[in-house]
Amino acid sequence: MEIKKKATQARGNLQQGIYAVINPFVRLLIRIGITPNIVSTIGMLGNIAAAAVLIAAGIKARMAAGNKAPMNVVCCENGLRTTTRLKGFVVEHLSGEEKAFA
Repeated sequence: MEIKKKATQARGNLQQGIYAVINPFVRLLIRIGITPNIVSTIGMLGNIAAAAVLIAAGIKARMAAGNKAPMNVVCCENGLRTTTRLKGFVVEHLSGEEKAFA
C-alpha cells in the first residue's frame, strides 16, 4: 500500500509542476481570445499533418519493397473534410512516381 501512496503523491507533484508551467500560457491564450475550439482545430490539423508524413513514408517504404498489396487508411477525426485534407497532405510528400504507386 505504501508504493501506491508514493505513486499517487508523485503523480500529484508532477501534475502541479505541469500546471505551474502551462497555466501562464493558458491565461495568455484566454487574454488574446483563443478559444478551446481554436485549440482543438489547430490540434486536429497538426495530427492530420503528422499522420500524413508517416503515411507518405509508409507508401515510400512499400514501393521500395515492391509491396503492391492494397493499403487502407481510415481517418477518424471529427473535423469537416479531414479525409480529403489528409489525402492532400500525403500527396504533398510524394513524387510523381510515388503518387502513381499509391
